[in-house]
Amino acid sequence: MLLPLYSDHARRSRVGLPRKVQKFGDAVLGKSVEDKFKHLLDRLLEGRLIPFVGAGISRHARIPNQPDFEPTMAYLEQRARSLLNDLRDHASACDGLRYGELFNCVARRSGKERLCKALEIHRFVELAPLAAHRYIAYLAREGLLSDIFTTNYDCCVERAFIGSIGAPSAGGFQNVDDLKTIFDGRTYRDHGRLRWTDQGNPTLIVHKINGCARAYAAGEQPASGILLTDAELESFGERQWARDGFAVVFRTSTLLVCAFSADEHQFRFKVLELLKENAPESSVGQPFFVTHRSPGDREEEIITAALRIEPDPNGPTLREKIDDRLLCGDDAKAMGCDGQRTLQADCFFERLFHGAIGRLLQRYAGPSADLRQALAYAVPASDLWFNRLLERLYPGADDQDPLSPIFGRYRDTLFAIPRLAGCDSQPDPGPMPFWRWVWAVYHPEQPCPNDYDWYLPLRTDHRGILLLLLLLVTLEVLKSPREQVRPIVGLGLLVRPDAGKLDAQVQPAWPGLVVVREGIEVPTQPIESPMPIDPGRLLLRVTLPTGPGGGIAQGRWQTRHRRADDTAVLATGRYFTIGIEALLTAARTPDRLNASIVAAYARAPAPAPKAKLRRL
Repeated sequence: MLLPLYSDHARRSRVGLPRKVQKFGDAVLGKSVEDKFKHLLDRLLEGRLIPFVGAGISRHARIPNQPDFEPTMAYLEQRARSLLNDLRDHASACDGLRYGELFNCVARRSGKERLCKALEIHRFVELAPLAAHRYIAYLAREGLLSDIFTTNYDCCVERAFIGSIGAPSAGGFQNVDDLKTIFDGRTYRDHGRLRWTDQGNPTLIVHKINGCARAYAAGEQPASGILLTDAELESFGERQWARDGFAVVFRTSTLLVCAFSADEHQFRFKVLELLKENAPESSVGQPFFVTHRSPGDREEEIITAALRIEPDPNGPTLREKIDDRLLCGDDAKAMGCDGQRTLQADCFFERLFHGAIGRLLQRYAGPSADLRQALAYAVPASDLWFNRLLERLYPGADDQDPLSPIFGRYRDTLFAIPRLAGCDSQPDPGPMPFWRWVWAVYHPEQPCPNDYDWYLPLRTDHRGILLLLLLLVTLEVLKSPREQVRPIVGLGLLVRPDAGKLDAQVQPAWPGLVVVREGIEVPTQPIESPMPIDPGRLLLRVTLPTGPGGGIAQGRWQTRHRRADDTAVLATGRYFTIGIEALLTAARTPDRLNASIVAAYARAPAPAPKAKLRRL
C-alpha cells in the first residue's frame, strides 16, 4: 500500500507546471522531473554517474524455458525452509525469521556450502537479461558508464554486455576484454579502476559486493564468498576492496541508487555507513535515488541519512528536502512510462538511454562535429540537413509532451527493445528496430540475429549511423516504418519513400532505395562470419527491377522470399550506385530529396528487356 505524499509533491513533480522553489544550503528545492533528469544526464555525459542496483532490477528475470526459478528473496526463503525439512531438523527454531536471519539459522545447521546448493546460487548465472540490463550495457558500450555496483549474484548485466557485442546468449557465459567482474580482493587488484582496453574500447567493471554466481559455479569463489546471512552482510564493511571502491565513487561521482529495498539488511546498515563516511560537502555529488514507489518511512529514513539531512521544524519537511534527489513511482507518468503506476527499472534506464542518445547525437551532429564540417565543403547549406535531423528526433518542448526534447520522438520506432508477445517483462532477445536496420546496412549477406542482441555504438562509426538516420528522417519513413523500411537478406536495407510524392510515371516501377556500405559486395552465396565494418562512406543503390522473368545484367541483385506454402520467389534486377553526399548535393535542401531521388532514377538506363534468366 502506498503511503500518502505531501500535497505539494504531485504539483511540483510535473514538468511545465508551476512549482514552489525554496533554498536549502546550496541546493534549490522544488526541482521538476525535467530538472532532475537533466542533472543525471549531465553527470552521465561527464562519466561521473555510477549505478548501484539492488535486487529489484532482476526481480522479473527468468531462465529461458524454466519460469519456475525466480531470483527473489521470497523464492530463496522458500528453498531454505525446504532444506530444513530435508534435514529433519527442528524447523521451529527458524520460525518467524526472514531473509538474512533465516539463512543464518539454516547455515548453522547445514553448513554454508549446502545452503548455497539448496538455494541454487549456481543457476543465477543462467538468468536472461531484462531491458534495464541491456540499456546499461548500451551506455557502457558508448563509454558513458564505466562501473556498476550491485548486491545481486546474477550475471544479467554481463550477459547483456556480451550479447550487445554479438555473442549469442545461448552459447554460455563468455569472457571478453571489454568486461571485468570484481568479487574479491584479487579481482579488484587486477581490474579496479581499469578504463580502456588495449584495443581502445571502453571497459565495464561490475562490482559484485555480495558475490558472483558465475565465479561460484566455476569454482573461482568459495561458498563463503556468497554473502547471505546477517552476520556476513554486517561484516561487509570489512571487505577492504569494496570499502575502497565505494570511497572512490562517493568522493568523485554521483551514485545512482536504484531498485533497492529497505529490507536489504546490508544496504540499511553497512552501505549507509559508507555513504555517511564519504558524503561530499556539495549537493552535486550526493547520491541520487530511484524508487519504484513513493518511499515509505524506512526508505525515507535511509535516504535522509544518506543525504545527511537533519530535520528543521522551521524549514521544509524531510520529504521536500529529499525530493530533489529522488525519482519515484509518482514520476512514472511524467517520464512517459505509460500505463505504469510505479517507476520500474526497465522504464527508467530506457529513458536514461534515450536522453543519452540525444546528447550524443547533438555532439556528433552539432555545428563543430567532424561529419558536419566535412560535408560543408560538398553539400550546400549542410546546416539545414543536420538541423532538420536534430529537430525531428529531439524537437522543442510543447505543452503535450514537455519531456520530448530530452527523450526524443520515435522512441518505440528506433530505440526501444521489443517485448515478447504476451509478456510484460521479458524482452525480445533480438536487437532494437534501428539496429536491425543498421545490421542490414553493414552485413547484408546475413540475416539479422533474432536469438541475441547486437548494438553498434555511435562512437564506433557515428558518420555512417548519422547518415542513415538523416536519410530515414528526411524521407519521413519513420511514421510508418513497417511499410516503408525493410531489411532484405542479400540486398541491404530497402527504403521506400512515400509513393504519393513521386511522379505518376515512376510509381508503378518504383522499388525504393537500398542502403549499404561502400566496399560491401553482396555475395551470391552466404558467408559464415559477418564482414568487418568498412570505414568507407554510406552508399545508396537505386534499384531497377526486371521482374521474375526479366534479365540480369552486371551489378545484379537477387533475393529469395519464402512463402507460407513453402515456395520461393526470386526477385532480380539491376542497380546503380550513388553516394549519399552526391545525392544531398543534388537535392540542395531536405525538401527536395525525393525529387533528387526520382531524377537519379529517371536518368538510369533501363534494364535489358529480353535478357535470359541464368540458373543460380
